Amino acid sequence: MRARLRAHAARVKSGWMLREEGAPDDSVPILAVWPPTLSDAQRVRRALLQRGVHPPLIRYPGSPPGGYFRFAVSSEHTPDQLEALRETLARFAAKFPAQEP
Repeated sequence: MRARLRAHAARVKSGWMLREEGAPDDSVPILAVWPPTLSDAQRVRRALLQRGVHPPLIRYPGSPPGGYFRFAVSSEHTPDQLEALRETLARFAAKFPAQEP
């Protein structure tokens, strides 16, 4: 299950196409995505909902103005679920930074 979890995390994070300094660690099954504005966050949310992904938007005091999404990848997610998340996030990868948890 741990190997499958690491593979799932790497699969989702590959959508960010980040392999430079500061790229998310593929072995961590959590990905935080920081849209710069609330309207950007709403666009991401709509796109994810259309793919059947229910995104958790976190808006704590002191967090970015648009809040941020925090996705926890599971070893039990299906390939279709992972691909829906990966493909949708890949559309926004150039505009929004991904952060380690």
